[in-house]
Amino acid sequence: MARRPSQDAARENARRLFVYNGGFLTNARVRRILTLSGYDIKLGKPNETDLIGIWGQSPTAPRGQAVAAKTKSPILRVEDAFLRSVLTGRDGDDPIGLHLDTQGVHFDPGTVCDLEEILRSHPLDDSALLARATGSRRSNGTICRNITPLIQLHPPLIRAIWW
Repeated sequence: MARRPSQDAARENARRLFVYNGGFLTNARVRRILTLSGYDIKLGKPNETDLIGIWGQSPTAPRGQAVAAKTKSPILRVEDAFLRSVLTGRDGDDPIGLHLDTQGVHFDPGTVCDLEEILRSHPLDDSALLARATGSRRSNGTICRNITPLIQLHPPLIRAIWW
């Protein structure tokens, strides 16, 4: 089967991402999202121009952090996106998006993350972008994962609040 042109272009310009967590290799959705985001997942020893992929602050994160410290390679922290399917990855549901961060994790108040930098420096008044985000959220059935317990308790109430 022939690859689509966008996949070929993504592979040609892909940045090598070395991982030390099996989930990057076994989860097809995570691999596909990273590939389409311009990363080529690799095993082995990186050089200083390669990235080290770690899953947030998971128990396996210190492996990647140790390799990054020894090779002076930058770290790319990967987490489930804020908008996702109803269940979490630990509950067996694949993510529909990933949060990629070069500075820290969004849930750690002790470090600055890329999202904080964007919120601090971006004007946040692009009405076309905001309308697109709102339309996308409504059309694909995604939710903020923090309200998942409420959905399980009272779905009609959430629909009334959310939409």
